[in-house]
Amino acid sequence: MPFFGGIFGLIILVLDIVAIVDCVQRSMDTGMKVLWIILIILLPVIGLILYFLLGREVDCRANPSATIENGAPMIGGSRERL
Repeated sequence: MPFFGGIFGLIILVLDIVAIVDCVQRSMDTGMKVLWIILIILLPVIGLILYFLLGREVDCRANPSATIENGAPMIGGSRERL
């Protein structure tokens, strides 16, 4: 059984690293980035889940050019359709 606990821990570690890298690369406020990173480090499983459920959504609202208009993805914030 300890083997499966080790695999689970390794998976959580990898996912936490992915979440932190994703957070750093996003165009959100620096204070929000720091808060999310602290949350992910202090509460690895809960922080990870909350970041992917809530943290990424905040970034989409902060960057309106990443939204979809009339069902078609926007290209670089312009009104061109794919």
